[in-house]
Amino acid sequence: MRRHGVGNNLRTAIADIEIGGATVLAGEHVSVISCLHGLDPREYDDPDRVDFTRRSASTPATFGYGPHRCPGNGLARMEMRIMIDEWLARIPSFDVDPDGTVAEASGGVNCVLQLPLRWPVA
Repeated sequence: MRRHGVGNNLRTAIADIEIGGATVLAGEHVSVISCLHGLDPREYDDPDRVDFTRRSASTPATFGYGPHRCPGNGLARMEMRIMIDEWLARIPSFDVDPDGTVAEASGGVNCVLQLPLRWPVA
């Protein structure tokens, strides 16, 4: 969930402001791309690598933060844990097919559109 954060936040500027040399005018929309938080090399060693045993002092923004934190994040985490446990019980050994293409998309919601996996079949 850190590597592939799902939701992004859209905000509307209420006043003109300059951020990092760019001017945002009142009324303009600003997209806060939350999934980029989990890719910050200052917070995570080798941030592109998915490591299920990774522990970090930083809190990913996968489910938002502060007053905008998703109230269903506990349920979502539990559902992900169940899905991963059930997958690994049935397919304990798999990898990403190096001949395939991973496709991702971003917008209001980030997603992996295509993830070619392979595993041995008994």
